[in-house]
Amino acid sequence: MKTRQAIIYQRIFGMLGGLILLLVATSMAQECSMGSAFCQGRYGAGCYNPTYAACHDGLVCSTGTSPCVGRYGTGCYNPAYATCQSGLVCAAPLQPCFGQYSARCYDPSRATCAASSPRPRPRH
Repeated sequence: MKTRQAIIYQRIFGMLGGLILLLVATSMAQECSMGSAFCQGRYGAGCYNPTYAACHDGLVCSTGTSPCVGRYGTGCYNPAYATCQSGLVCAAPLQPCFGQYSARCYDPSRATCAASSPRPRPRH
């Protein structure tokens, strides 16, 4: 017969083994290194470090940036230096220009939007 101490050790090692097996299986399924978190959603899946980034429905954006999601794309941008409208990111001082078939950024000091034409029209 087993002693009481042997039974306690057997239970402890059994729980530790189960915990290690659970951790290994979880990390293999998500393929994230230690310290990284898994991000999954409509916009993809991947690993990220929560200290330096955030997950937004599968889109990982670094700290200080915001998600930009819409008809014309998906990405991250810094609101201090750019704007986002319908998934189009335009760096300042450019402005978004939406046409029937496409969207682009234009410089209002050099051109008008000309949303119906394939290129912004030069100012005269």
